[in-house]
Amino acid sequence: MTETIEHLTNEEIQERYVKRIKAFFTQIEEWLPDELEINDPVSNRTITDTTGTYQIGMASIYKKGVPEPDNYVAAIFPMGATTLLGEGILEISGALGEEKLIYFCRDTLPQVEDKLGKFRPIYRGVDSDGWYWLESSMSNRAIFVAREQLFDLIRMVSFYEFD
Repeated sequence: MTETIEHLTNEEIQERYVKRIKAFFTQIEEWLPDELEINDPVSNRTITDTTGTYQIGMASIYKKGVPEPDNYVAAIFPMGATTLLGEGILEISGALGEEKLIYFCRDTLPQVEDKLGKFRPIYRGVDSDGWYWLESSMSNRAIFVAREQLFDLIRMVSFYEFD
């Protein structure tokens, strides 16, 4: 069971967020096709949230062998260790816009009762801990971000097309 965020110190919350970000960046690096690369995250982003102020890395995705600025595909910005109902937020940004990802923990996400009297997480689709994209605030549907979903999000925010 995931330890609730209320039982952690601000520093522990920040450390857990940074660890999750680093793990996600490593996963993205493994998912990317050979023609793309993610730069090594640099700790140059200062975050100020309810846990305090701290440094965290951000990353960018580039096309290999293409000169700047035409090589830029998207950037991934950590936004904070705390967010409404979640335990961290990221932004994927590109030339066409941006999308947010929220880290949800299944065991600590508030539950709602459905019409049949069964309890389920407030967001449908949260079956495990991880990064989720909220398809729409109206549908209460969260989509777990695996390889194909990440590629779909990159397509949405950039001009890049995957093969």
